Amino acid sequence: MKLAILARREEIEIMQLVGAVNGVIKAPFILEGMIQGILGSLLSIFALGLLFVLFAAQLPPALGALLPPDELRFLNLKSILLLMVMGWSLGACGSLLAVRRFFRT
Repeated sequence: MKLAILARREEIEIMQLVGAVNGVIKAPFILEGMIQGILGSLLSIFALGLLFVLFAAQLPPALGALLPPDELRFLNLKSILLLMVMGWSLGACGSLLAVRRFFRT
């Protein structure tokens, strides 16, 4: 996010010169961070699902008596939604910190 802000530094300065409120300037960067967080979490969930499908058949024999084969399941819906919300919030917080740091200088 810091690189995106620095790349658009001139645009931000022009917006400040014409009287744009800081909230209006910050909003697209925070939204971009949220989108990146959601996409990152979806990509990681997809990768986990792919690895689960690839290794699910081979894993129960390796575990032996520790886990019955029919008990091995992928993440439930609550866990997937929690991962997505965590990715969304981390993206938002990261972009908010980057934007705040930029506006302080």
